[in-house]
Parts: sequence; C-alpha cells; structure tokens
Amino acid sequence: MVACYQRSTPTGATHYLYLYHLSRHQVRVISLNTHITQGYLLMGNDLWYKDGLRFECLQCGSCCTGFSGTVRVSDEEIAALARRLGIPEAEFREHYTRIVWGGAISLIEKENKDCIFFAKERGCTVYEDRPRQCRTWPFWRYNVYSPGHWKREAKRCPGMNRGRHYSPDLIKELSEHDGSSRDF
Repeated sequence: MVACYQRSTPTGATHYLYLYHLSRHQVRVISLNTHITQGYLLMGNDLWYKDGLRFECLQCGSCCTGFSGTVRVSDEEIAALARRLGIPEAEFREHYTRIVWGGAISLIEKENKDCIFFAKERGCTVYEDRPRQCRTWPFWRYNVYSPGHWKREAKRCPGMNRGRHYSPDLIKELSEHDGSSRDF
C-alpha cells in the first residue's frame, strides 16, 4: 500500500512524502523534493514511460500469491463477486473481506498469503469479476512511479514487458484509478 502526503512550504515549494507499506511491520518512507506532477515521476519534461509499456496477463498468479497485501473492493465489486458466488452480499462481506487502514474494505488472504480467490490449478477463480485493483495490474501507481519500480515488479511478473502495447495516456488513466486507494 502506498500513501502520499503533500505539503507546501512557506516559500511555496511542494514537499512530497511517500509511505510504502511493505508488510504489516515494515514501512519505507521516501521524501521527495523533485519534479513530480500528479504523482508521476518525470524525466525532464516527459513521463519515463513516454513510449508506452507492454503487458500480457499470463494468468500465472505471481501478482496474486506469496505476499501479504490488500485488494481493495468497492460496494459494486462486492455485489458482483457475491452474485458470482451465489451468496448474499452480507455473507460475502463476512466471509471474504476485512477492514484495512483508512477504513477501506479489502479481500482476505489465505494463510499462505495467496489471494482468497486464487487456485493453483485454475488461477483466478473470479477472473471475469475480479476487482479493479486486479484488472489494472501492473499499472498501479507504485509500479509506474519510476523505471526502478517497474523493473523490480517485472522480475516477479513474466507478463510485464511483453504482449499488448499500452499508450502513456492509457497507463496514466489506469494508474490514476488503479483501485489501490480510496478512489472508488
């Protein structure tokens, strides 16, 4: 999870502080006084991904397994997932969600930290109705923030840097509404 705090100094300069929640017990704090526009790192006057990026979902599950995190869900997504499972929304909320930092609602995880809807033999069992946060992977704000962040995630995700070409405008749109924060 990433939180960004913005503060203007008396001289008019803008100061950004990013908190990257690596786990329940670790937080990385990065303070930046650099050229940032709406949360995107610029290289000169251009976005670092000005030529676009490639991604093809291989449904390998690398983004769904092996680490703790949050998959935030909106009321509409909860309704769709409950319909898919054939259960009432209240039952879905009780058995498949939890409240996380800031009061957001997130899907729960299995004990091994895999997504509750990931099955090794089948992949995502709710793929057609997966939450926006899952649909926008790997174009999350954190991943497209810098070339280094993209490269780090690409080591884990074999679908990054291959397949369909995404334009800078589409990447920016996806990352601005990636589902990883309270932008529902």
